[in-house]
Amino acid sequence: MIFHPKKLISKLLGSSEDLRSEFSPLDQHVLNAYNATRTTDASHTLCHAPLKSIRFTQFGKATVCWKNERHILGEYPRDTIHDTWFGENAEKLRHYIRQNDLSLGCEICKGHLTRGEYFDLRARDFDSKPLAKNGYPSFGEFVLGSACNLECIMCSGKYSSSIRKNREMKPLYHDPYDDQFVEQLEEFIPHFTYTCYFGGEPFYYGLHYKIWDKIIQLNPACDITVQTNGTLLNDRIKKLLERGKFNIYLSIDSMDAANYEKIRVNASFDKIMENVRYFIEYCRSNNRMIRISACPMRQNWADMPEIVSYCNTHNIEVKFNPTWFPPDCSLWNWNSDTLKQIYDQYDMVEFPDQSERSEENIRRFTELKNQILEWSNQSKNTDQNRSVIDLKNELLTKIDNHFQNDAPYIGNSEISTSQEFIQMIDRILTSFKVEQQLYDLLVKINQYPVSYLVSEVDANLEDVTLERFKLLTRKLPVTLSGN
Repeated sequence: MIFHPKKLISKLLGSSEDLRSEFSPLDQHVLNAYNATRTTDASHTLCHAPLKSIRFTQFGKATVCWKNERHILGEYPRDTIHDTWFGENAEKLRHYIRQNDLSLGCEICKGHLTRGEYFDLRARDFDSKPLAKNGYPSFGEFVLGSACNLECIMCSGKYSSSIRKNREMKPLYHDPYDDQFVEQLEEFIPHFTYTCYFGGEPFYYGLHYKIWDKIIQLNPACDITVQTNGTLLNDRIKKLLERGKFNIYLSIDSMDAANYEKIRVNASFDKIMENVRYFIEYCRSNNRMIRISACPMRQNWADMPEIVSYCNTHNIEVKFNPTWFPPDCSLWNWNSDTLKQIYDQYDMVEFPDQSERSEENIRRFTELKNQILEWSNQSKNTDQNRSVIDLKNELLTKIDNHFQNDAPYIGNSEISTSQEFIQMIDRILTSFKVEQQLYDLLVKINQYPVSYLVSEVDANLEDVTLERFKLLTRKLPVTLSGN
């Protein structure tokens, strides 16, 4: 048993609920600087997500944004969709945002704002989305279930039923969504302008088809965006695409067949590219949006320029989603010299201007390159001389300080106080019986920003967190050279 510091224990025992008695608004200078980069009609509200967006996660929880999975609006089927959107938790978040207070789970965006990182801010994405009538959301985001046919190296059983079954070797997580959920959505569908679907693999999840049928029936003008691994394309999907306004976002992490198949386990590169050609033609013929989303990682960083070139050639938007987890796939926590090597190789790449998308795609590649240089400059050597006890106490103290100084505890249905949150972390750490494995875990977990760590843990069931912590001790082979 490893004991917590006295300071930690005394704070926890002295409070059962960490709620602020008054608002903590964003510094006015920061707010003014951010608003200067926005359109006038959008800047009257710091973030429009609580007014425009509802998001449903795998375990039935509803939030307004994937950057804030700590403030839960409601939980299906315990709460109806109507009560979730028009309920007390939703109104509380709106009230905090009206006061320019980002402490109800919005710490990630708060960090971006205080660092002057305005243009990739998630809150900014909601500025341009319309405001629906009668107070309904205009944007719906669905991350329902974990049904997926792939076992990608950077993924976990939370997002892939195949990984849950074959790698984690545990029963599938309970899926709370059912036909009643689709019926309740009928009240909201006429107000949606945009809806997005993530996975798992959206085309692999049966309930999505019922939702899409309802949208096509009740609101055929609604945009339907599907983030797909591209492995599934049959007559049913083709007929569905022709009936609705579908945008296709494809997850492709390499244009090298062998490397692609090492990353996207169970997928065939040749079959994927055959499907990609169909999706390109569908989107071009129907004036729909198509994008390739790539996850730059230790295993594929050298493949990013070729993805940009492919997108430029075929007039496809590219987007990079750098991997923050697990650490053996992440670039941000790699050593400074290796990151500088990657930056130098990227800096030598030149792209011809091949299509109307080229300029924007090159800009995004440049942003990725500069982000890698920033990570290189921030990289720190890991102290190898610290004990397990020291590392564990450092972790728990950082979490406690986060709750005391940066944010009230909102919690999920399984945890009601910051004390219970820390006790859950302690239980999970105690399950690692091999000291070297626990040491490796603590070294890796202490590298993460505490706001990221708290958001990740609080969004998940305890078993999900345990399995994701196990990934922290894994060591996959990496690519050290682009040659």
